[in-house]
Amino acid sequence: MRKYLEGYEQRRVESMFGETEAMVMVIRYEITGFDDNEVRQSIDDIAMLLSSPFIYEHTCYHDEDPHRPCEMKLVLQG
Repeated sequence: MRKYLEGYEQRRVESMFGETEAMVMVIRYEITGFDDNEVRQSIDDIAMLLSSPFIYEHTCYHDEDPHRPCEMKLVLQG
């Protein structure tokens, strides 16, 4: 199982044709630790530092079971 902290930010960028377009950027941090308490504390600490309006905890089970879907839980909405 892998744990990630994901934030989504919308930015305005200039395209090749000189037009301004909105892009959604995903910022993903892989969270590791020795136990669940350490991982939970890291998730809480890092979530407070991100400027994204929505922060999600993403749990990926594909290493153990490729057919099991990932889970996403809203951690912080600002």
